[in-house]
Amino acid sequence: MKDEPKLDHARLTFPSDEMKLGAASYAIKRMHNKSHQPNLDLVHSAFDNVYAMMDAERRLAEQAFAKHLGRPDPYADDSCDRDETIRMLAQDYERYGLASGISHTKELARSIEKQAADQAQEYSGKSL
Repeated sequence: MKDEPKLDHARLTFPSDEMKLGAASYAIKRMHNKSHQPNLDLVHSAFDNVYAMMDAERRLAEQAFAKHLGRPDPYADDSCDRDETIRMLAQDYERYGLASGISHTKELARSIEKQAADQAQEYSGKSL
């Protein structure tokens, strides 16, 4: 019996993989540049943003994987559609130096989706 198709995130390359800790540090410094005292709330907020960015990337991959296999959108009940996800990613990618704007972010999103569809194709045999 064939294994149930499952996306292997470890085989995907995400734009956030290129992010350096210094980029998050720089963003935190910009958020509280008036104070020289560490603000732990801002540090936590910055890392929450990074986690949300990584989650959004994986969400695009999961959606593309499901779509290629003819499965329902695993996030259909969520209020955040693909366009909104990409808009949010564009803000984060610009903040952390991963993309130069919305067009660049759309290219990166298509790359994520293609990688996921390629994996789905391994299960379905359906050509891209």
